[in-house]
Amino acid sequence: FEKSEGTALAQYSGAMDFYDVSFNYPASETTVIEKLNFSLKPGEVLCISGKNGAGKSTLAKIIAGLIEPNTGYVSIDGINLGQVSLDWWRKQIIYMPQEPKFLEGTIRDNFTAYKEDLTAGEIKTLMADVGLRDLVDKTVGGLDQKINGSGSNISLGVRRRIALARALSHNGQLAVLDEPTEGIDALGASNIYDVMNQLSQDGRSLIVFSHDREILSGAHHFIDLDEGPAAIMKTIHKKV
Repeated sequence: FEKSEGTALAQYSGAMDFYDVSFNYPASETTVIEKLNFSLKPGEVLCISGKNGAGKSTLAKIIAGLIEPNTGYVSIDGINLGQVSLDWWRKQIIYMPQEPKFLEGTIRDNFTAYKEDLTAGEIKTLMADVGLRDLVDKTVGGLDQKINGSGSNISLGVRRRIALARALSHNGQLAVLDEPTEGIDALGASNIYDVMNQLSQDGRSLIVFSHDREILSGAHHFIDLDEGPAAIMKTIHKKV
């Protein structure tokens, strides 16, 4: 159950600031994220890397509002994320987790559960955006193909692209993508690059957790979580 009470801005710009954000899981002596600071302006692209266990997915969940920092806070357009309605916040972001979850049901069910007023045509357009139009048009069942809860009955590349298409239905100003091209073939990765490029061209902010050099080459800023408490945001190139 998501917190529905709280602040809801008339319009979110895509700006985000971290102020001394730290996080550790209960019963763990290891701090996953320690005093992380960065400032992302509207329309900028930030790439965050780090080895397994460095805190990438934890950080993505903090940004998505799924977990809260132990200390410090996240600010969006100058407002503490902890004071914001999570129901509203979910609609402001395009969130693709590293391990997407699905409903036991059809492709259509998995989109309309995320955004109930989506039409079949809109779902097909979203699928086309990630290179999966043929999965709908040329496969028996179309939008009524079944997906199990883990998505294990479809390939990783298709699973991740369906999750991205579903996330795009919210049309948010901030995209949070956790390892979007990991384990995906060249064609699938190319589709994801195209989506990211379009989001950037449309003025959306992007925070991408990835080791992918292609993604890093298009980023304005970079954070290496392997640097631990010393991790800082480095500017690769300024937004034009």
